[in-house]
Amino acid sequence: MAQQTFIFDGNAGNFAELVRANSDKGPVLVHFWAPYAGPSFKLYGVLEEVAKALAGRFLLVNVNVEKEKALAQEFSIASVPTLKLFRRGDVVETLYGPQPKEDIRRMIERFVPRESDEVMVAALKQYNAGETERCFTALAQAALDDPDNLRIPLTLAKLLVREDRQDDALRLLDSLPREARVDPDVANLHTHLQFMQVALAAPGQSSLEEALEQEDDLAKRHQLAALYLMDDNYQGALDQLFHILQVDRGFRDDLGRRGMLAIFHLLRDQGELVNKYRKKLFRALH
Repeated sequence: MAQQTFIFDGNAGNFAELVRANSDKGPVLVHFWAPYAGPSFKLYGVLEEVAKALAGRFLLVNVNVEKEKALAQEFSIASVPTLKLFRRGDVVETLYGPQPKEDIRRMIERFVPRESDEVMVAALKQYNAGETERCFTALAQAALDDPDNLRIPLTLAKLLVREDRQDDALRLLDSLPREARVDPDVANLHTHLQFMQVALAAPGQSSLEEALEQEDDLAKRHQLAALYLMDDNYQGALDQLFHILQVDRGFRDDLGRRGMLAIFHLLRDQGELVNKYRKKLFRALH
């Protein structure tokens, strides 16, 4: 594909420097594509427009999966086009198939450094120095000053969880505007906090497993999924949530689907487990 400023071709030899190292400075969007896939070329035009519009606020790296099979395998690329956004060396977002320009730009801008990030960094230093309340006050003010920077309320919510204030963290997320609450990071954290609350109130894992052998109960499956998740048994949690999705899509506001997506996000949207259950989810929904 033709190169423009801030647009590069990636390969196994330059990936570490071009993508991972540069993602410490700002977001790097990797477009996994193939010459046989028409949607890849259609998406490339959209990506080029976004790259020009944001003019250096992110790097776009195109990876031809036919030539770079090792990279495609490393990142579990099952179909093209696939977009993976890197920040600080890790994949932070994944999108599959053609995407609207507005959605791509919105995703990238969530990871572009802002002035309020400096306030957040200073507040985190206060937290690490034991000045918890000063940190929380600074973050709350920063969130008011720059409401478009969702990293600030997300950071505050995560710190509240560390202080064993899960209820306050949930109230904070619930207080955000609707357009912020549907942000994937916010929605996933909200779902995880709900799982934590359910796990804390749940009976023992063994008693739930025994009860479910006698009678199917979606509320008990929700509790068991929460306990599995807290125990890092992701496959067990996904099995319970997938069962809930199959039995009742409307159960607790589509809990099965939301919970599965939250676990995919926790697992960085990659790996055999994610690929397996994403396919199951896709088949169930379509």
